[in-house]
Amino acid sequence: MHDYIRRVVDGLKNYQKELNLIYSRYNSNIDLSEWQRNVNRWREGFKNFVGEKITSEELEKFNNLYKLPFLSVQFKERVANEFGSFSKYISELIKDIEENSDYWMIQLKEKVEISDEEPSGTLDSIYGICEKFHKIALTLRKRQHNRKPYVIQNEYDVQDLLHSLLRIEFDDIRNEEWTPSYAGGSARMDFLLKEEQIVVEVKKTRDTLKDKEIGEQLIIDKERYKHHPDCRLLICFIYDPNNLIKNPKGLIKDINLLSEDNIRISAIINPL
Repeated sequence: MHDYIRRVVDGLKNYQKELNLIYSRYNSNIDLSEWQRNVNRWREGFKNFVGEKITSEELEKFNNLYKLPFLSVQFKERVANEFGSFSKYISELIKDIEENSDYWMIQLKEKVEISDEEPSGTLDSIYGICEKFHKIALTLRKRQHNRKPYVIQNEYDVQDLLHSLLRIEFDDIRNEEWTPSYAGGSARMDFLLKEEQIVVEVKKTRDTLKDKEIGEQLIIDKERYKHHPDCRLLICFIYDPNNLIKNPKGLIKDINLLSEDNIRISAIINPL
């Protein structure tokens, strides 16, 4: 089985586990708004994960899951039926993908040849943007005609500026993509370059986020991303404007060593 198909199958299994976990938490004391948020988050995450190539009428049933009174007998029966039905659907889908992997490679990859290396131009563009990021950020602090400066204060500011810079080179950038569940929870990717199968994860150092903490976070990130079918390369961009990382070259080496057969990891620290 190709690594790509294996990641698809692993991701589906993770989503099935998370679905069953959500259902196991359903009881008469559960808060309605919390329940709806959990189901909706799972539904949107699953929809983003499988993409347009896997469509399911089962998924549409979730759109009507809230119409009956929340604690009614009918609602409880519907919850049991819908969750059981969809869990069964995922099991059947996994089996079909495993047994017909060649067919699903064509369906999921749109007959695009899968190579082991990314085009050098693609990586050069990403690395070039990241390596010039601090200089660009400093330039935006000094704007003409007394205009308000763009000052990076937190990780969200880094993401906003990096997103704008990536738009120069890439058309399809997704920043609302959910990762498969790991350790009982999912997370949104910072940036997924879907066509290139590259994820860019952003970290900004602070007093409570330095070498050790960043390394620990990226170990968890890797476990989430490696099950996503559209992530073959995880680029970790670490913005360290105040030089809080004691050994940047050592951290880069440690992060790159997290690479596995089905996912490569590459770290960039700026300024270095």
